[in-house]
Amino acid sequence: MNPGVGQGAPPGPDASSARAAIPAFHAAFAAIVLAAFGLYRLREGAYVAAMQEDGVVEWLSFFFFAVAGLVAIVRAGRSRRFFDLLVGLFCLFVAGEEISWAQRLIGYVPPELFLEKNFQQETNLHNFSEIFGRPKWILAAALAGYGLLLPAAAQVGSARVLLRRIGATPPPIALAPWFAVCVGLLAWYPLEYTGEWVEMLAGLLFVAAVGGSHLPLLAAASLPAAILLAWLSDARGASSDQQLACARAESAALARDVVLLAGDREELGTVGSLEKRIWSAAEAGYLDWQALAEFRKISCPGEETGRTQARRRYGVDPWGSPYWLQVGEGVEEDSAIAVYSFGPNRRRDLEQGDDIRAIGRWDSEPRR
Repeated sequence: MNPGVGQGAPPGPDASSARAAIPAFHAAFAAIVLAAFGLYRLREGAYVAAMQEDGVVEWLSFFFFAVAGLVAIVRAGRSRRFFDLLVGLFCLFVAGEEISWAQRLIGYVPPELFLEKNFQQETNLHNFSEIFGRPKWILAAALAGYGLLLPAAAQVGSARVLLRRIGATPPPIALAPWFAVCVGLLAWYPLEYTGEWVEMLAGLLFVAAVGGSHLPLLAAASLPAAILLAWLSDARGASSDQQLACARAESAALARDVVLLAGDREELGTVGSLEKRIWSAAEAGYLDWQALAEFRKISCPGEETGRTQARRRYGVDPWGSPYWLQVGEGVEEDSAIAVYSFGPNRRRDLEQGDDIRAIGRWDSEPRR
């Protein structure tokens, strides 16, 4: 019998090197939590900017899960431990989901199923709310099962034998308190965007869980890589004049449709504050999707007709990102709405950047 699958000890580096790496991870975990709370209290704007899609926090989450997944898969393959292989595949899956399988990085229009059913209209599975509900509870369950139940089971003789038979290597028991902290933070959700930095913390926990004295260096190397990719995400803006002209015309037409043709003006005017993807706003009944006639009439030279029709069917801009509807807070004028696109860099730029924005007023034509 293969000792890695049956009665032998778990694979990986020797126990002393794994134990030696744990203090470095403890320091990193504490630093992440303190930095999140401190940044939120002292510089909330910087905190919110860091948590945006394609920001440094999201890229760190990606790298942490990717590093953990690759290391776990390689070790599981060498020692033929099936459960450990599943853990590695799970980590790689989370890494891909975190960046929506490079949708924003490349700028492609997602398949129709994702545009219609994914509430963020992105190429990922965890945002299919009808199937998965609230994804934070899926992550919380995974963290509790892997980081708390497995180490606890490993303390019981009969359960320890079962874990060996299925090829499951429990995380070090010293990490259990941090797994519990992550679960607690997801349940408590003390700050806006708590889930974003807890996902990063969870990724680092999986890096620590696979063991090895060299992994702190791999985790540390993720920081400059994440900063570089966050900068590239912010700087990317390669776009044709035709795409820019198309997005400007479409956003203005959408604003005109919302004001003059679509939905219930009184309801939109008294809703207070609203910020939704155009498709989500239609799904929620804030506007009549069939009445967006001006939007559908816009000509976009240089783009295939089929692609134009496919993305417009779900309110997506030329770079594959949703158009957004904004009412109330954040709109420059009373009795007005805004429609905006993330623009060529495919990320929300908040107060500055290349977002394409059109304002529509109930008493006049929309302006840019």
